[in-house]
Amino acid sequence: MLHAPGTIMNYNSGSSHLIGAIIQKVSNQKLHEYAKGKLFHPLGIIESHWHEKQGVSLASDGLKLKIDDMLKIGKLILKNGQKIIPEDWIKTMTTPNLKTYASLGYYGYHIWVDEYQGTPYHYALGYRSEE
Repeated sequence: MLHAPGTIMNYNSGSSHLIGAIIQKVSNQKLHEYAKGKLFHPLGIIESHWHEKQGVSLASDGLKLKIDDMLKIGKLILKNGQKIIPEDWIKTMTTPNLKTYASLGYYGYHIWVDEYQGTPYHYALGYRSEE
């Protein structure tokens, strides 16, 4: 190891995929179906697609949503969960943990966190927009 655990962050898609596989195993349903029931449908997100590999949703980079639906997720975070996600989890996931790459800022829990001229902001960073 080059650095002590918890001191340096290097984004790793494999960790996200592993979390998705665990959710799929524990919930006994595809991650996409789980997300539809727990998040998408309560937010009014009707159309979504989640790519899979070997029967497991690609939790790091396989989700496709319309821009308006991404906005619904952003509003969910701004409104501290809207009774869909616990408020303390929203706070935890949007708290900067470790500085990542200079151009990206910090990483919370599956959301990027930074600030511009003293104003904090959060963002998702997608892999690509093609089919």
